[in-house]
Amino acid sequence: MVNAAKDKGVADVKAVNPAAKAKPAAKKGIDEKLAEQLKAIENTPDATDEEKKVAADAARAIAEQAKKEIDAAKSDADVKALEDEAKAEIEKSLPLVEDKTKCS
Repeated sequence: MVNAAKDKGVADVKAVNPAAKAKPAAKKGIDEKLAEQLKAIENTPDATDEEKKVAADAARAIAEQAKKEIDAAKSDADVKALEDEAKAEIEKSLPLVEDKTKCS
């Protein structure tokens, strides 16, 4: 009898305070996209370490800002839109490879 009451109480609380799913999933998606993009940045041919660092820092900044905005989002639709936008912006972060003159 006590266990039944406890189980009902737990179920009632979960109904009022549902488990957060959209925000953690969106943040995970952003982290995965960031990892993928950092690998692409690292493998950019002819980019110097400085050029790669600038691109990697930009991608990380976009990801962090997006996660903050996701935390503040009020609806699952807003979360999804922010995730999609962040992934697109992260994908644009590539090293700007300057033309290097050959030294003889």
